[in-house]
Amino acid sequence: MTMITIFAYPSGGAERAADRLSWLPMSASAIDDLAVVEWPDDENRPSAWQSTPVGGERRSLTGAFWGLLFGHLFLLPITEGSRAESDSAFSGAAQEPLAHLGRGADRLEAIRDRVVPGSGAVFVLHADDQADKVATAIGRRRRRVVTVELSPSQSTQLYTGFGVFSTAAAG
Repeated sequence: MTMITIFAYPSGGAERAADRLSWLPMSASAIDDLAVVEWPDDENRPSAWQSTPVGGERRSLTGAFWGLLFGHLFLLPITEGSRAESDSAFSGAAQEPLAHLGRGADRLEAIRDRVVPGSGAVFVLHADDQADKVATAIGRRRRRVVTVELSPSQSTQLYTGFGVFSTAAAG
């Protein structure tokens, strides 16, 4: 099975964790893909980017997936206030995005509650049998926010729609 685990950090910590993770030697890396959100105290919205690990054979997701996920997490709530009263279909879509892939409104709320100004998060895509390696590699200062376990059919849907298989040479 595929998992996405989200770890929260104080400001600057997510970027440093992702940098460490993206340069792990392939033999030690249990990570297929990762993305980072950093929200500085003085900004109105977070910055987000994909930080796919270097080298080796791996499955990763396109930037479109991460953009869609981060849009639902951080951008739709900003615009929802003005449209939600008049457009219940829009509100419903914002509350249950990607639910068929295992991400319901409760999980989105847990992430939104932890990723606030002055914090950040690392979103790690990995196989379920690699969860302990991921937790060890991410470091001691991690705070797990959410772990999403995808069923085999959900994983297939995710990779069919957003997957990329990389055979880049180890760096």
